[in-house]
Amino acid sequence: MKIEKDVLITITSTQKEAFEDVTEFELTTEGLYREKNGTVYLSYDESELMGNGSKIVLIIKDDTVKMKRFGENETTIVFKKGERYFTGYKTPLISFNIEVLTELVEINVGEDGGEIYIEYTLSMSGQKEFYHTLSIRY
Repeated sequence: MKIEKDVLITITSTQKEAFEDVTEFELTTEGLYREKNGTVYLSYDESELMGNGSKIVLIIKDDTVKMKRFGENETTIVFKKGERYFTGYKTPLISFNIEVLTELVEINVGEDGGEIYIEYTLSMSGQKEFYHTLSIRY
């Protein structure tokens, strides 16, 4: 069975670098919820938050969240508790490698609303390390 409907999505993200203050971003935007064959897809435009033309697609299955970013900035990140994920990040000016270590993934999604909460550490090209939280509610 396939379900598809428009939803209002609120994304709250925090980032902390060692010895720095926490930076928080919040965006509420229109998005699309789709469910097909036990997999949930949430998609939204990130441009209002980040100032670029990126589209985000979240693919949620079991205990894993895959985030695909398309547009000016492109990457794919897989969040699964306790696992490391290595990938590239492409911007109009530069491309670099990132490593993501997922510390927590909580998923409670359904047709009538839900929330995804992720805690992870992101390292850019092995040099800078940032601790992130990501909450997505719809």
